[in-house]
Amino acid sequence: MTAFWVDPVNTDAQFLNMMGLALSAQNPGSIIRSNKRKAFEPPTEIQWENFSSLEILPQSISGSSTRFLFSGLYPYYWMRSIFRLKSEGFSSVLFSTHLKLPAIDTNALRFLQTLKIKPVVICHRPHPYVYENANRNYAKKYKGFYEAASRILVINQFVKNLLKEYFQIEDKKISIFAHPHFNNLLQKYQKDESLALKLQKWSNHQPVISYISNFSEEHGLSTLLNHLDLVKKKIPDVKFLIVTRISENIESSKQSLIESLQKFPFFQKDVFLHFDSYTYPQLLSFFDITSLVVTPYAWAAQSGVISMSLGLKKPVVSSNVGGLPKMISQGECGILIPPKNPQALATACATILNPNNYSGFCLGAEQFATERLSHKKAIDIFLESLES
Repeated sequence: MTAFWVDPVNTDAQFLNMMGLALSAQNPGSIIRSNKRKAFEPPTEIQWENFSSLEILPQSISGSSTRFLFSGLYPYYWMRSIFRLKSEGFSSVLFSTHLKLPAIDTNALRFLQTLKIKPVVICHRPHPYVYENANRNYAKKYKGFYEAASRILVINQFVKNLLKEYFQIEDKKISIFAHPHFNNLLQKYQKDESLALKLQKWSNHQPVISYISNFSEEHGLSTLLNHLDLVKKKIPDVKFLIVTRISENIESSKQSLIESLQKFPFFQKDVFLHFDSYTYPQLLSFFDITSLVVTPYAWAAQSGVISMSLGLKKPVVSSNVGGLPKMISQGECGILIPPKNPQALATACATILNPNNYSGFCLGAEQFATERLSHKKAIDIFLESLES
């Protein structure tokens, strides 16, 4: 069996890195290739079996859609890669894309079909603008792309329903795999000891609620930050770890966030802010002091943070929007709440952190991750789709 992974500018490098590692480990006879870009390259301490790279886009332009949108290089590199696929005798392609240029990706998939190379598309993180009523004309451009795929792999029933509703994709063409946890990737690292010591001193063995996600209204950060006092009222000794990436208006956004928090008398002592991207050792240090994770999203098809948290035995409080209810067993590994409901968020956090409940939720997180979020289940579905 020969597997092939292509990643033309999918922004979720953590997911791709984790799944590529799982593919390599579970199917050691395979050849795993990837678009070569800095965010995806395996760290030196990770040795993937038969890993090699395939440069679909030059690394210098792969990080920015606006830079390659007008460059004309995207179709050139696509064609070069397709002919390399053909010359090396691959019969199937496991393909992931951010769909910045859907027309070119569509034509590439169709050309693969004519060459008898089966394209299996992973649709694990669709963006909401594709499905909003105001943008249905834009979403129609994606229909041909999904039709050109031999099979489509989706993260949950919610995403499957989106594809069926908006693009009229046949049910039999779509397979569901649960988003695996990240333990296979994270176990390759050691936590950042300097950061870990700093966080341990700050947390002082008190419960810590962590938000680890993007700086965006879609991810519900304001629902948490504007109402920390409600949580604090229910859990007086709680602390808050905010790890968020700001991609636009960085300095002004940082200042605005800090100013919004300064109204709380406990801000200086009980809130820890990390405004930048993070390494895996830093991530392990964050989770080392985390008691529970919150994902108060307004919309999401899935959340890698939820899978990662449950794999690390951390309970989750999450909004019951999009595909998130499929990622949590209510009352066992976490609690689902209505979106934009700070009172419900505070109550759920207090319920989980109650000493009479907490160990049970942690055990539930571990069991859910083991039984529902295993890499083997996901990779079995991947390989079946490539082989069928």
